[in-house]
Amino acid sequence: MGQVPGSPAVSEVPALPQDIVDASNDLTDAVFGTTPSELSFFSLIIEVIFGGGSVVTNFFAIDPNTGLIVVAATAADEADGTMDGLSEFGAIYSFELAEDTGGGLGFRMLNAAEFMGGTGSTPSISEDGSRIYVSDNVGNVIAFDTELEELWRFDVGDPLAASVAVSPDNAELFAVTRTNIFKLTDLGDSARLDWTAQLDAFADDPDIEIEFNALTPTITANGVAISVGGGYAIGTTAIMLKVGVGLLDRDTGALRSFTEGREESIAVTSVGPQGGIYTASSPVRRVSGKALNPDDPNVADVIGGISRYKPVRNDLLVRDASCAAGVRARNAASIADSAPNSAMQDIRQIQVLIDAVEEMEAATGIDFQFGGVTSAGMNIDDPIIQPERAFPFPSLPFKYLPPDDNGADSVDLMIGFSNATDTGDLNGGVIGVGGSLRTTEDVDGFAQQFRGFAVIDLKDLYVGGPSSAITLSRIKATTTHELGHLMGLGHVDTSTAGAGLNTTFDDSLNSAERSAVIQDQLMFPALNPANEPDFDDGDLQGLFELYGNRSCAGAGSPSNQFNVGIDWTDVTIVKSHDDF
Repeated sequence: MGQVPGSPAVSEVPALPQDIVDASNDLTDAVFGTTPSELSFFSLIIEVIFGGGSVVTNFFAIDPNTGLIVVAATAADEADGTMDGLSEFGAIYSFELAEDTGGGLGFRMLNAAEFMGGTGSTPSISEDGSRIYVSDNVGNVIAFDTELEELWRFDVGDPLAASVAVSPDNAELFAVTRTNIFKLTDLGDSARLDWTAQLDAFADDPDIEIEFNALTPTITANGVAISVGGGYAIGTTAIMLKVGVGLLDRDTGALRSFTEGREESIAVTSVGPQGGIYTASSPVRRVSGKALNPDDPNVADVIGGISRYKPVRNDLLVRDASCAAGVRARNAASIADSAPNSAMQDIRQIQVLIDAVEEMEAATGIDFQFGGVTSAGMNIDDPIIQPERAFPFPSLPFKYLPPDDNGADSVDLMIGFSNATDTGDLNGGVIGVGGSLRTTEDVDGFAQQFRGFAVIDLKDLYVGGPSSAITLSRIKATTTHELGHLMGLGHVDTSTAGAGLNTTFDDSLNSAERSAVIQDQLMFPALNPANEPDFDDGDLQGLFELYGNRSCAGAGSPSNQFNVGIDWTDVTIVKSHDDF
């Protein structure tokens, strides 16, 4: 247990007209009940939000790189020069967990810093752990180093209503007040204001007179997820009638998309793996809006629960995710020294994909050249991947194939990352799909030109974290397996009759030995945790049948536990989409 040395804060709850307070309390009492001590939730939440009488009203932050714990609270009573039992100063404290005299663990305070005005937010820590951001209650965003030495402060004009959102590249900051959203850039010893958001979500709604920020922003791959409220003003108090979520352009602050929602939230926005946005319904401002307009059908009843907003433009979602992959790779390089654990997770996954491609190059003699990222999605009607209908009408893999001659630059191969929601073929536990179309052959029957695809559900492969040894092995095995399909290989035949091998290839093998040989192949239709994530002899022979790059003798040594001498020239090579 730890104790900060602060004193209760001076209450600065805005003076709401008493009729609004009474009507709002009556509504929350009717919908949600009261506290065990019969306090109304509306007044209680307003008091807590504005810090009345509390020492700590925000959450703490932890630097994942070092374990440093940072708490924003109030300063000691004497810091403001008046011993009255209340603190008019804010403060920020850093702690570490250290062994105490009894052999247990306790909090040890490392540093502290005080500033005029109470704290306005939970501390935020940059990705590399070098900066800590907090706000006071008069409108300043304040940057500290890890020793809590102040580096700069920037006045946005009004008190911040939530924590500062910090982008993974460490430089972009997003600060919110009760009305606006601001983008700042950390320049090292100062900050620059880049834009104030254009909140015009309800511009065409005749019921809405003013629009304002309604929630902490969440930085995403393709923008900044926000909540916008709409209503009217009574004096300086905004009365919220409607609310929704939208996406701001990170470069300009323009509202790129918006949809009206069901309820306000004072929690945080969560973004799911399929791009959906989740908010916890916690009406406060909308309580007043409904309480003052109880019979207006255009003002929805207040509710609790959770709201989910799903993406409906999967093509844009996949395009932006592809662009974010490049940002992630650049970020790994930029923070490699300051946040090595985070950077290495990115680097290790990227290296595994490179290893899989290089193994395929060695086995086939085909030179793979990176052509860049594409805005095309996996399983959508994108102009770059329009479904192609070869006779009679194969549906797979042609809905994934890159363009041949549709006026756009043609590419031969596409490797994508998706999930079961966006790519139906990944349902039912499938972790990857792939295939190819051989377009020409040389005089010996070897493929000369082909087109293909591979789609992988990367997160389904995580075991023990994104860069654990088993995760990287599973990513390597799955990627190389799907590249096998991309290059024309089919699955090993697991039927009882031949178990994928001609019955004449070696009569000396018993069923257990035959099964082991089959499961050792990387083209076995399931992950084999006991296997190395590389092509085995049968896989290599299949690629030789297709591309003729290496002789059977050079295909490698058997890696199965029985070490049987199989003449792979007697094995039937199953090819994917061989008829095309």
